[in-house]
Amino acid sequence: MSIITQYSSYAWVKFWTPSFWLPSNITWSDFKDTEDVVYPKFQEICYPVAYSIIVVFVRLIIERCIFLPWGLRRGLKQTKKKVAKNVLLEEAYKQGGSDLPHSKITGLAKQLDWSVRQVEQWIRHRKQQNKPSALVKLTESGWRFTYYSFAVCYGLWALWDKPWFWNIDECWTNYPHQTVSWDIRLYYVFQLSCYWSMLFSQFVDVKRKDFLEMFIHHLTTILLIIFSYTCNLIRGGSLVLIIHDFSDVFMEAAKIFKYIKWQRGCDTCFGLFFIVWTVTRLMIFPGYLIKNFWLTAPNFMPMFPAYNALKYLVVVLFLLHIMWTYFILKILKRALLSGKTERDSRSSSSEASATEDTSDQTASSVRLLVLSVIVTFVRSSIESYFWEPLGIRNGIQSSKAIEEKNQPSELQYFKECGWRFVHHTTLFVIGIFILLDKPWLWNIDECWTNLPNQMISAEVWWYYIINLSVYMSHIYTQMLHRKRKDFVEMFIHHVVTILLMALSWVSNTVRIGTLVLVVHDSADIFMEAARIAKFLKYPRICNLCFGLFFISWIVSRLGIFPFHILKNIWFDAPIEMFGSPIISSLILLLHILLGLHLFWTYLILRILYSFLVLGKLEDDSRSTPTELVEDHNSNVKKAN
Repeated sequence: MSIITQYSSYAWVKFWTPSFWLPSNITWSDFKDTEDVVYPKFQEICYPVAYSIIVVFVRLIIERCIFLPWGLRRGLKQTKKKVAKNVLLEEAYKQGGSDLPHSKITGLAKQLDWSVRQVEQWIRHRKQQNKPSALVKLTESGWRFTYYSFAVCYGLWALWDKPWFWNIDECWTNYPHQTVSWDIRLYYVFQLSCYWSMLFSQFVDVKRKDFLEMFIHHLTTILLIIFSYTCNLIRGGSLVLIIHDFSDVFMEAAKIFKYIKWQRGCDTCFGLFFIVWTVTRLMIFPGYLIKNFWLTAPNFMPMFPAYNALKYLVVVLFLLHIMWTYFILKILKRALLSGKTERDSRSSSSEASATEDTSDQTASSVRLLVLSVIVTFVRSSIESYFWEPLGIRNGIQSSKAIEEKNQPSELQYFKECGWRFVHHTTLFVIGIFILLDKPWLWNIDECWTNLPNQMISAEVWWYYIINLSVYMSHIYTQMLHRKRKDFVEMFIHHVVTILLMALSWVSNTVRIGTLVLVVHDSADIFMEAARIAKFLKYPRICNLCFGLFFISWIVSRLGIFPFHILKNIWFDAPIEMFGSPIISSLILLLHILLGLHLFWTYLILRILYSFLVLGKLEDDSRSTPTELVEDHNSNVKKAN
C-alpha cells in the first residue's frame, strides 16, 4: 500500500508539473495575486461540480412550473394511448425489436389468427410507447432555450467592454500574467456548472441518435473550460463559449414551435438557426478562432503541452460541427422539398425514425475521426503519467546522443512499448468478451450466413470503430514523434491495416474481420511484455514472455490465420462473393499480410537463435536502440 501511495503522490506531482501546464520559465509560484493581476485558482473550477446540482433543481423548476403548464394549455398530453397487451407479440418485440423480418411477422399472424397488417400495426403502436411524448420534449427544449438565451445575454454583457472581444490578438498580450475579472469568473463557473449538469442529465433525458456525439461534445467542452481556466487561457476560452451559444437559441426555439405545431414559427427560427450556425460554427469558429489559436498565438507566446491539447480539443469540436452540418443540410433539403421543417436529426429520439445508410456512414466516419483524436490524448496521458514515471524510477533515461541522431531515446521506446501493451491487451480482452457469445467464433461458417444482409450489433460496431481509431492515432503520433528508420514501413503497415478494416466494413464482412483482429492482438501482448521486462532489467520475465510470444505467434499467425481463416475464405465462402472488386482487394491484402507474417517469422527466428546462442535477447532494435548499429539489424524492427 505504501508503494501505491508513494507512486500516486509522485504521479500527482508529475501531473501538475509546470512544464506541461505553463510556458517555459513560468512556475506555479508566479501565479500569486498582486494588486494589478488576479489569477485563476484551480480549486475554483471544482466548485461547478457541486453547483451543477443547483442547476438541475433550477431546470426542474423551469420545466415543471413554466413549460409543462404551457404545453398542457397548448393541447399536448402527458400520456399516450396504451397498446393492447399481447404476450406473444410482446415477447417477439423484446427479442427482435421493431425490425422483425417479414417471415417472422407472417408466422405471428398465423399463430394469432390475425392479418399481417394487424401485426405490423401492433408493432408500430408498441414502438410508439418507447418514444417520449411531445410534452416531455417541449419541456427539455424549453429549459435549453432558457439556458442558451441567458448564457448569450450574460456573455455579451460580460465581454462587451473586454478588448479581446474586438481584437482577438489581445488574448495573448502579456500572457500568462493576465487578470481575471469577477464577471468573467462568474461566466466560466456558470457555463461549467451547466455543462456538468447536461453531461449528467444526458443519461436520464430522452435518448437521442446523437447521444455519443453530444456526450463527446459536453466532455470536450468541460475539458476545454478546465484546461483554459487552469492555464489562464480564459480570454480565448470565453470567445469559444459565446460563439457556440448563439445558434442554439434559435434551434431550441424552432423545436418548441414544432412541438406546439406552429409551423411558421418553426420554419422562421430554423432559417435563422441555419444562418447563425453557418456564420458562427463554420466561419467565425474555424476561420477566426481556430486559425488564431494555431497560427497567430505562437507569435505572441511559447507553446507548451497544455496549450497543444487545447488546440486539438477545438479541432474535435469543429469535427462535430461538420457532422451536425450534414444532418442540418438534410433537414433543410426536406424543408425545401416539402415546404416545412420535418424533424431535427440532432434532437429526435433514437426511435424517431430509421436513419438512412448514408447518414449512418457519415456519422460513423466523423465518430471515427473524433475517437482517433481522443485515443491520441489517452495515449499521451498513459505514456506521460504512468510509463514515463515508471521508466525514470527504474533508471531509463533519455539519451542525448540518440536524440542528436534524430532517433527516439530509450525512454521514448519504453513509453511506446507500454502504450502498445495496454492497447493490445485491452482490445484483445474486449474482443474475446464480445465474441464469446457470437456463433462465428465457434463456427467460422457463420461468417457467411445471410451475407451481405448481416446485422452488426452495437458492441461489434464499437469494437471495430475503436480498433480503427487506435490505428489512425498511430498515424497521427508517427507524424509528431521523432522519425525512425522504419518510418515508411510502419506508416504503410498502419495504412494497409486501416484499409483492410475499411474494406471489410464496406463489404459487411465484419464477422471475419473481428476474427482477424483478435488473432493478431494475442501475440503482440507477450512481445510488448517482453520488451517492457527487458527495459526494466527482469531477464527471466523477458525470456518467459518472449517464449510465450513465440508460441502464440506460431499458433495465431502461422496456424489459425492461414489454416483456419484464409482456408475458410477460399473454400467455404460463397462463390458469388469473389466477383466483387472490394472482396478481391480484401483477399489480396490478407495474403500480403500472411507474406509479412512469414517474413517477420524469419526475423523472430533470428532473435530466437541469438537467445539460444548468446543466452539473452539483444536483437530487438525497437526496444534497445542504443545497442544496434549495423544496418541489417534495423530490419528486426518489423518483428513487432
